[in-house]
Amino acid sequence: MRRASLLFALLLIYLSCGAWAQVEKGEERRLLRIESRVYGWYGIAEPSFDRTIGRRQLYKINGANDFLKGLDGRLVILQGRFSEGTLNLGQLAPPPVSVPQGARRQRFEVPAGALTSSDGYQLQSPDGRLVASPESRWLDLVVIGAGEKILQVVDVLDLAPAVAVSQPDFPALAPNSSLPGGALLELEMTQGFLDSAVDLGRDQAGLKVSYQLLSLEASQLRVLLPEVEDGPWRLEGTVEMGMAGQGALAESSFVISARPLIESNLLYLEPNWDEIKLEGQLPFAFVLTPTIIAQARAYLPRRLPVLNLDWVSSYLRSQGLLTAEEQPAWYLGRSAPGTLRLGLGAQGSTSSGMSPALAPDSFRLQLSSTVADRLVRRGVTNFLDPGEPFVPNPPIPVGKALFVSIKVEKVFLRSLQSGYSNGVFRFQDLVVDVGWRAGPLSGTEPLLSTTGFVRPRLTPAGSDGLRRWDWDVKIESLTIRSEKLPGDKEELARELIPRLESELGSSLARQQNLAAKLPLSALIQTPVTASAAIVLTELRPLEASLEIEGKLVR
Repeated sequence: MRRASLLFALLLIYLSCGAWAQVEKGEERRLLRIESRVYGWYGIAEPSFDRTIGRRQLYKINGANDFLKGLDGRLVILQGRFSEGTLNLGQLAPPPVSVPQGARRQRFEVPAGALTSSDGYQLQSPDGRLVASPESRWLDLVVIGAGEKILQVVDVLDLAPAVAVSQPDFPALAPNSSLPGGALLELEMTQGFLDSAVDLGRDQAGLKVSYQLLSLEASQLRVLLPEVEDGPWRLEGTVEMGMAGQGALAESSFVISARPLIESNLLYLEPNWDEIKLEGQLPFAFVLTPTIIAQARAYLPRRLPVLNLDWVSSYLRSQGLLTAEEQPAWYLGRSAPGTLRLGLGAQGSTSSGMSPALAPDSFRLQLSSTVADRLVRRGVTNFLDPGEPFVPNPPIPVGKALFVSIKVEKVFLRSLQSGYSNGVFRFQDLVVDVGWRAGPLSGTEPLLSTTGFVRPRLTPAGSDGLRRWDWDVKIESLTIRSEKLPGDKEELARELIPRLESELGSSLARQQNLAAKLPLSALIQTPVTASAAIVLTELRPLEASLEIEGKLVR
């Protein structure tokens, strides 16, 4: 089997946490403006956007509020327990649902058989999921104006039982807000990480040219990033001239300032040949002076190509992370001193400003929600084979019949919609069948279908200095499909949900004990990369992007 049990767990627990969520007993879903203050996070409700209240209300947010980062000042829908000025979020509380500015919460009386309120508002459900009820009901909605007496339904906070909701499509992704407009990704790296990458590249491509018996070889090349904002880059290294059978004729180290630029998706350095500095030349009888360099500058390259970023784009396209229709361009972003920032986005995209400081020798990759979603979908598609089962080892005992033990030997994942949105990995309509054996008898039975999400994170570093994968699981709906299971299937589903959330969440993560380390050979397969690896140090699932930090080890 190619798949590890972790993969099965991730496929089984990816959730679509949409705006039309089920609400646990004692919890409410409300529209709030999120604010970060000295004493923590607060949710504020005001009559200006909540027509169900008559005065401003303030709630101190307690509990699992890590996913509120980046939402300061935003209008969101939160689910939790509201009591005496506090909002308590459970450990597995659904992530916040952002709503457009200008949206409001309002209650409407809707007559039977219509989606027009009694006060004349036409309620439009763009995705077609909210349909008319055979009974008159009050609805607690989040809406936004779409015209005179026309309101577009953004979310249903309190869904009356008699109002039907059709099977939802996979939820649309929220528009990206963390990266600059049109940006698909940004990569930022420190000087130390760049040094490691240059060393790895130099090992793969020997920088040596020969003409008849004469050879010229560059070594110890290093690209030095500016130490002050908007300062020049520098290129330093050693040039060695030799002749076959004669050894080295001359060797010189050099330093030259250069200006970086990206043109036609090529990263260049434009060296200033007039300011080249040469030192430590051997033998002393052969001296290459700056004057000689200056006289020859007409023959020297005006630009030195550093990296063909089209190769990166082609790789992303081959992995399905860029579509055939997209033709994004690479750009240089605004970086802190000692760092390099590259971005990929629509023509004319620019950096969104300075980023938080990076740890030495590390990189930061920020994927837009669009690219992160494609990455999750691609990963699931690559590993999900409806005809190839996951084989638990040992088989899972599920009971006995006539004193014969019944065990599950195979698990089939038949159908799955997955993706990334609002800081979680989502799954929807995952259909699971099982292959069982009871003595000499065996067969395949339908088991369940489920919808849920996983919120990933990394544990603190262990004694080996590595962080490990961890995740929380939330299941929003579960349907027992087997006709052979006795008893009330809805009651059985309610009993199974907390067990699955516990056993497929952190409990499974601890059993797997998977280090956040990716061999570089999985991306670049050469002998040089055999022992190199990317080690992840931070993982930040954000509302509109996925942020990863790490370092390169060899």
